[in-house]
Amino acid sequence: AMDQSVSSRFQGLAREALERKQATTGEMTSSGRASQITVPRLPLPGFQLESIGLRGRWEEVGGSFFLPVNRGVEPRGVVHFLGGAFIGAAPHLGYKYFLEALSEEGFAVICTPYNLSFSYVDVAAGIVVRSEAAMQHAEDKYGKLPLIGMGHSCGALLHTLIPSFISSYQPAASVLISYNNKPASESIPNFEDVVVPVSNALLDSSETASRFRGSLEAAIAEARKQADAFAASPLAPTAFEREVLPLSRQGFKVVEQVPDLLVEIKEGKREYTPDTQEVGELLNDAYAVPQSLILQFQDDTLDESDKLAGI
Repeated sequence: AMDQSVSSRFQGLAREALERKQATTGEMTSSGRASQITVPRLPLPGFQLESIGLRGRWEEVGGSFFLPVNRGVEPRGVVHFLGGAFIGAAPHLGYKYFLEALSEEGFAVICTPYNLSFSYVDVAAGIVVRSEAAMQHAEDKYGKLPLIGMGHSCGALLHTLIPSFISSYQPAASVLISYNNKPASESIPNFEDVVVPVSNALLDSSETASRFRGSLEAAIAEARKQADAFAASPLAPTAFEREVLPLSRQGFKVVEQVPDLLVEIKEGKREYTPDTQEVGELLNDAYAVPQSLILQFQDDTLDESDKLAGI
């Protein structure tokens, strides 16, 4: 039997993290909504079209993205999907075709973006808070349907941790694709020999490092400013402002999470919390999802589905 303190300790930390997240509004929700059209466009073919189909049927609801069941298909359930590390910041883009195929089979899809952090507790709490509005939206639209927690790689790990941390989040089933619970030194390429030294150099208090950070931040801000100005000008088709620019902003979330991760490394973080061993103990004690489907990739070197199946 495991030490009960591991389970109770992380559940207590998760409750505290939930309270903090619930008290913080707007986290990761401004991911690129369509802006208001303020200027007339050039009288050229296609310039007045508000959509060219890039957004599809996705809706932004609270801090998540919601894809309704395909029209004419009987609703069967709600899939709450979490992507892998880094791409998990824009899962509705990175896994677009896979998730749209699920909607064609009768599943409404909720994608909750998250930024990778060394604290899985904080990540899990943020996901739960940012998914609440979309969960309610799905229930209002379809009534009570079975909830299926589905994740890829780090997303699969999070879908084992969330119901273990938080008793109020209990899916009817989980689909865990290419589960990965490797330590940071193995899951982040060149962690010790490249990532850590680069983090320390970039975030050093020296004048050179400070100038570099300032130049980088200024370049990003200028690129956004120029894109916004072009989108709001008569020279850009309406669809650029309504679809292309918002989607670009959402995709940029993948890059934007890196500085915060580097700060954590600079502060001395070297391992995820809970760590690999604690995750195994926690799942043995607290994971209670009734049904779990584990899917393994043969050619994924990070895949640890076999270890999960043995827990």
